[in-house]
Amino acid sequence: MLELKGIRKVFGGIVALDNVSLKLEKGELLGLIGPNGAGKTTLFNVIGGVYKPDSGRVFFNGEDITGKRPDIIAKRGLLQTFQLSPVVPPLSVLQNVALGYQRLINLSVWAELFSSKREKEVEENCLEILNLLGLARVKNEVVKNLPLGLQRFVALGIALAGKPEILLLDEPLAGLNADEVEDVMRLITRINQEKGVTMLLIDHTIDAIMAYCHRVAVLHYGRKIAEGTPEYVQKKQDVIEAYLGT
Repeated sequence: MLELKGIRKVFGGIVALDNVSLKLEKGELLGLIGPNGAGKTTLFNVIGGVYKPDSGRVFFNGEDITGKRPDIIAKRGLLQTFQLSPVVPPLSVLQNVALGYQRLINLSVWAELFSSKREKEVEENCLEILNLLGLARVKNEVVKNLPLGLQRFVALGIALAGKPEILLLDEPLAGLNADEVEDVMRLITRINQEKGVTMLLIDHTIDAIMAYCHRVAVLHYGRKIAEGTPEYVQKKQDVIEAYLGT
């Protein structure tokens, strides 16, 4: 579904990405790991259209989307979440998830989603997502009052409301305790399996990445140094030296 060919991105004299090629197959949950500064988020931003690569191409379902605007890429069905949670704290859980429908119904102001014409349709679709996420019981709760783990669930709900084919998740586990990490990863796996959403996941929680991802790719100083099953990647000496430790 997604193919990167020879991606290179330079900021000033710093090479952030150096000839990175990667494939993401339909239905896959692929983990992307590496030390801080390895180029992981830069790669996400190239895929999602935030940055244009200096060289190389990005293909989504066979279409060249290199350098297209993020909103155009999102309308194709490739959605990106960011390290900073995209939730709107003063709004309710239901209102937050409704934000994701903007991509589908071309409305720019969230309040319009609850016009009399759209209210029932949007609420029904949102409740379906909230039931999947286990959030229906707190649908009217203001998001800022929820624990961080549940806020991450809400962020996933916003992304799901846009009906993605591919979801790029940038550090969804950051700041979570061990129990919350397990809850979020089980939910990500359920979305991948039951909704058929293909996913590329960045995170530093290595145990979770190795336990749940089908394959893992490793970046180091902007270059891909390994790619394969979690078992294969964990045994590679250059990966151990660069990131995992002995």
